[in-house]
Amino acid sequence: MSDWGPVFVAVVLFILLTPGLLIQVPGKSRAI
Repeated sequence: MSDWGPVFVAVVLFILLTPGLLIQVPGKSRAI
Protein backbone atom coordinates (compact mmCIF):
# COMPACT_ATOMS: atom_id res chain seq x y z
CA MET A 1 0.00 0.00 0.00
CA SER A 2 2.38 2.68 -1.26
CA ASP A 3 -0.26 4.77 -3.07
CA TRP A 4 -1.64 6.85 -0.19
CA GLY A 5 -1.62 10.01 -2.37
CA PRO A 6 -5.05 9.62 -4.00
CA VAL A 7 -6.54 8.23 -0.79
CA PHE A 8 -5.31 11.22 1.21
CA VAL A 9 -6.63 13.67 -1.40
CA ALA A 10 -10.02 11.93 -1.43
CA VAL A 11 -10.26 12.07 2.37
CA VAL A 12 -9.31 15.76 2.43
CA LEU A 13 -11.89 16.62 -0.24
CA PHE A 14 -14.54 14.61 1.62
CA ILE A 15 -13.80 16.45 4.88
CA LEU A 16 -13.88 19.83 3.12
CA LEU A 17 -17.12 19.13 1.24
CA THR A 18 -19.09 17.38 4.00
CA PRO A 19 -19.62 20.50 6.21
CA GLY A 20 -21.13 22.27 3.18
CA LEU A 21 -23.63 19.45 2.71
CA LEU A 22 -24.45 19.36 6.43
CA ILE A 23 -25.12 23.12 6.36
CA GLN A 24 -27.11 23.19 3.09
CA VAL A 25 -29.50 20.29 3.85
CA PRO A 26 -30.85 21.62 7.20
CA GLY A 27 -30.99 25.11 5.70
CA LYS A 28 -33.20 23.93 2.84
CA SER A 29 -35.48 21.81 5.04
CA ARG A 30 -35.97 24.55 7.65
CA ALA A 31 -36.32 27.34 5.04
CA ILE A 32 -34.98 30.02 7.39
